[in-house]
Amino acid sequence: MWTEKEFYKIKKREKIFYTFLILVWTTAIVLEFTINFNNKYWIILVAGTVIYLYLKDIFTGLKWSEKLVKPKIPKEPSPIFGLTENEYEKYVEENYPLISEQEKIGYISLVKLCLRPNRQNDLSSFFDHLRDYSKDEDYMTTLNYVMEYSDKQNLFFIMVLDWKQDIETLQWRLSNSLSNNFDLAIELPNPKNYEQTASVAFDNIFEDYDKPLRNNGLQMGFIDTQSDEYVIFVHKIDDKEKVESAVEKIGYKYHEK
Repeated sequence: MWTEKEFYKIKKREKIFYTFLILVWTTAIVLEFTINFNNKYWIILVAGTVIYLYLKDIFTGLKWSEKLVKPKIPKEPSPIFGLTENEYEKYVEENYPLISEQEKIGYISLVKLCLRPNRQNDLSSFFDHLRDYSKDEDYMTTLNYVMEYSDKQNLFFIMVLDWKQDIETLQWRLSNSLSNNFDLAIELPNPKNYEQTASVAFDNIFEDYDKPLRNNGLQMGFIDTQSDEYVIFVHKIDDKEKVESAVEKIGYKYHEK
C-alpha cells in the first residue's frame, strides 16, 4: 500500500505517461494526412508503443496488474466517544465556547416573539449558558442542539421536519405550538384529506397549513439551514421583521411560504 505522498506521485506519473502516448499518436496521425507516412514508420510506431506500454511500471511505478488506490488516512478517535452523559457535559463546558452575544440576543428575541412569558423565563438561563456546538460531531450546529432541547422540554418552539415527514407530524407540531405558546385552538387541515403517501414536501402542504394561521394573525416562519429538512416555528404576522432580524443574528436566513 502506498503512502498519500506516493499515491499522488504515481498518479502524476500516470497522467504524464498517457498524455505523452496520446500526443505521439496524435502527431503521427496528423503527419499521415500531411506527408503520408511510409508503412515502415507505422511498424516502428506500433512496436515502440508496445515496448512503451510494456515498460509502464518503470515510467510510472505502477504495474499493469496493480490498481492505484488512494490510501485511507486513519482518523483520530473522537474525544467524545464512549463518554457518559456527565462526562460529555463536562467536556462541553471545558472545550466549547459560549455562543456569541449576537447569537444569544437572536435566540432570546425569538423566544420573546414565539413563546408565552412563563416559558420565556424558563429559557433565559439556558441561553445565558448555551455553548457553541458547531464543532460537535453529533449536533454539528448550535441550532440542532437548541431544537433537541426544545423537543425534550416540549416547548414546540423551533421545530425540525425531514422532507419526507408525514403530514400528521406537521399538524401535531403546529397544534401544540398554537395551544402551548399562543393559547389558541385553530382548526387545521385534516391529514387524511391528502394522499396516504404524501409528505410535507408535497406541493402546497405548508401553504395549506399556513392559511388558517394567517387568518388568526399568525404564520409559519422557516429557517433556511441549506439542507433537506424544514425548520419551522410560529410567530405573529406583525412580528415578521423582528423575527427575520433575530434569525439573521443566529446565523441563518428567514423565509416564508
